[in-house]
Amino acid sequence: MNKTATELDFHQIVDFSLTIVVATVGESTLENLIKSIEEGDLLPVVLILSFPPNSGFERCYSSNKFKIIKLNADNSGQVHQRCYALKYVKTTRVLQVDADIVFHRSTIKILVDSITSLGKGNVVSPLINQHHKTKNFFYQSLESLRCLILDGSFLIKELKITKAGVPYFGDDLVHQQSSLVYVEWLHSVRLYYTEDAVLYNYYPFAGKAYFEDVVQALEFKKRNVKLWAVPLALIEHCPIVDNQEPENDIQIRRAQRWITSSYRFSRFRLEVYYFLILFKRVFMKLLIIRSL
Repeated sequence: MNKTATELDFHQIVDFSLTIVVATVGESTLENLIKSIEEGDLLPVVLILSFPPNSGFERCYSSNKFKIIKLNADNSGQVHQRCYALKYVKTTRVLQVDADIVFHRSTIKILVDSITSLGKGNVVSPLINQHHKTKNFFYQSLESLRCLILDGSFLIKELKITKAGVPYFGDDLVHQQSSLVYVEWLHSVRLYYTEDAVLYNYYPFAGKAYFEDVVQALEFKKRNVKLWAVPLALIEHCPIVDNQEPENDIQIRRAQRWITSSYRFSRFRLEVYYFLILFKRVFMKLLIIRSL
């Protein structure tokens, strides 16, 4: 079943439990996301795909397990498109999702069980499955220095927003067997009660919304909404290779500096961190040149 917003009476679904919202530009990974939702232990009633204006209907997205609603937001941008779609949600819970992930089979059910046990005023999130990588002495030394610059500690184990305003993923968290871990920051795959949703566009820049998950976490904190990681709920990240803008250092730093200024983090720590990134890049290039 595949219906547009004009074909569906949203009030018919007010009593159901879960809507999934995806802000998208029609990434090739979107079909894999939909398939992973269909194969899950718990299904949503509705999946809302929110596209930029005048786009998104080139492909046919459909499912025989839940309704798929395609919307065109009145403006472009990941955060604005999500906020636009959230206003159409009539279920008690909503799961916001990026287009470049896939769910493990049990993940959505684990998340729903977790938010049900916590109640309103909370947000739960799965963890990205971290495949084991060998960490040599050089890597560990740089990582310790990074932690020290960002937050004043040689080791950060948890998901948090550092003193520089930069998010940090603690490697040890994904290996914990706890059902819930209280954190300061979560990536942008988040489940919460609909009445806790942030419905205003909190991101000031056009284009790709770098670090918008940090800003949303800070906006939740302003409203005393608590964030929880669920280590037993896992997702996989699927890199997007088509129609994507390359990572833009200027836009990334603009976003980070705006966060640091707007939410009163340490600009000094942030600028020293940029110097560390530059040093690492130059050092790696010198190693490559030396090996030739």
